[in-house]
Amino acid sequence: MEPLEPFTKPKAWRLTRCLACGCEAHYRFEYTLEKNAYGEVTCRACYWRQWAQEARQAMGAYADLNPVPQAEAREHAEKNGYDYLSALTAPSFSDDPHHVRCRYCGRLSAARLGDIGFGCQCQVNPRRERQMTKPAGPKRRDLFKDSELPVLDWWDHEHNDAAIWETATVKARREAAWRCPGCGLRFRKRILDMVNMRECPECEPKRRAEWEAEHARYQRTPVADVPELLAAWDDETDPRTVMVADYRHRRLCCPRGHHCRQSPLTYLRNGCPSCRGQDTRVTRLEAIEADPEAFGLNAEIAAQWHPTKNGKTQLSKVSPGLRKLVW
Repeated sequence: MEPLEPFTKPKAWRLTRCLACGCEAHYRFEYTLEKNAYGEVTCRACYWRQWAQEARQAMGAYADLNPVPQAEAREHAEKNGYDYLSALTAPSFSDDPHHVRCRYCGRLSAARLGDIGFGCQCQVNPRRERQMTKPAGPKRRDLFKDSELPVLDWWDHEHNDAAIWETATVKARREAAWRCPGCGLRFRKRILDMVNMRECPECEPKRRAEWEAEHARYQRTPVADVPELLAAWDDETDPRTVMVADYRHRRLCCPRGHHCRQSPLTYLRNGCPSCRGQDTRVTRLEAIEADPEAFGLNAEIAAQWHPTKNGKTQLSKVSPGLRKLVW
C-alpha cells in the first residue's frame, strides 16, 4: 500500500493506493498490521476480486454469472449512503467489489454489494466516530449559515423559518425547504443530506441518465479513437484494445510532460493531476500577493513556527488549511 496522507495515529483512517491494482481507499494502520500478521493483502479490491473468483470456481455450473448492471449497483450504493464511483471488475458479478465513497465521512472503500448494504461504519455509531476523529478543544457549533458552502445558494428563504436559518448547524438532521438554482424546483430535504450531496430531484435523474449513456458509449470506445487520450497514451498496452471506460490505471503523459497512472476516463474527465495542482498553487500565490493577510496564518500560530526545522517550506506561503505536519 502506498500512503497518500501523513500518518497520525494507528486507529485513524488514512488514504492509501494499492500498488497492485491502483485502487485508492482508506484503511486504519492497525488494520494493515493485522492483515500482514495473517499473510492477507490489505487492499479489499484485490482481496474480494480473488475471493469472488475462487467462490465461482468452487460453485462450478451453479455459479451466478449474470453481470450486475451498473445502474443497479449505483442505486444500491446511493440508497445506503454511498456515492458510487465504479465497478472494480469487468464484467461485474454479484460477489465482485465496487469502489464507493461514504456521503457522510468521505471515506473511500472497496466493498461487495452485500457489505455496502450495511452502510458505512460512521453511521453505525456516529457519536463514537466523531469522538475518535474530532480534534481536542472546546466544543463549537458549526452553523450552516456561516459555512460558506455552495449549498447556501439552494436555501429557500421564502419557505423556511428565519429561526432555522439562525440556529441550524451543518450536521442538522431536520428537514428544510430548498430551491434548485438550475430549474427552480422547490423541495424538502434534511440539511445534513444537502450539505453532503446537494441534488435536485428533477435535475439529478437527468444528469445521471446522461452520464450513464456517456459511460456506456465509452465502454465501447477504444482509447485510440479519442485524440486527447491517444496523444497522452504512454502505456505498453495497445490503445486500440483498451476501452475508455476501462477501470484499470494506465501510464499517461500530459502535454507538459507530467507522467501519471490513471484510468483513461478519469484522465479524460479531470486531466492531469500534476497540472491541476500546479495551476491551483499559481492561483493561490497570486491571491497571496494581492492580499497576504487574508491567506496566511494568524499571528499567534505564525509566532510558533520553528525557524530552522521546516526545511524549504516558507512560512509566508503556508495555508491555514495545510495538512502537512510541521515543526
